[in-house]
Amino acid sequence: MIGRRTESATLDRLFESGCAELVAIYGRCRVGKTYLVDETFAGRITHIQACRSFTSGYE
Repeated sequence: MIGRRTESATLDRLFESGCAELVAIYGRCRVGKTYLVDETFAGRITHIQACRSFTSGYE
């Protein structure tokens, strides 16, 4: 992956921490968030739950 070394290292560190971790990965559409997770955890996890946030228009 090009330009994602820091993000991948952070995810690796959290994965290896031995503690329960919650990570929210957010950003513009089509910038490689899912690819980052897929490549970082290839062969180490078997399920990824992808969520989308929808704005209802109500505030």
